[in-house]
Amino acid sequence: MVIQHSEDHFVVSVAFGEGGAQSKDIQALRIVSTDWAQRPAAQALSQLKGKSEVVLGSFESSAARKLVEHCQSLQLSAAADPQRVTSLSLFNEITKTFALIEDEQLSVTLAKEAISHGIPVRHSTV
Repeated sequence: MVIQHSEDHFVVSVAFGEGGAQSKDIQALRIVSTDWAQRPAAQALSQLKGKSEVVLGSFESSAARKLVEHCQSLQLSAAADPQRVTSLSLFNEITKTFALIEDEQLSVTLAKEAISHGIPVRHSTV
């Protein structure tokens, strides 16, 4: 069977004022994001210069809410936009095993091929 798994995530982004991120924004960003904390401040400033926003990533609901609250506590203008993530997996009901396919594109192609041959689809939502 094919299992279609849907999960709600939130894309967290930080918006900057006119002219892009200021030094105070970069300092705060380096506190809330390990990715930005690992970059030298000069590199972060040059990468953010003139940008109106930066995406911090996709998170599950509670993690996104906590990250937005942390950003806002540091005077960053953060928002979390909902995004539905759907994946397809192949499951053998007889042996009770999943086909673990690391290549996402190949996994989707095989699942769609199975569906086209009449393999039933079960839906799972988190």
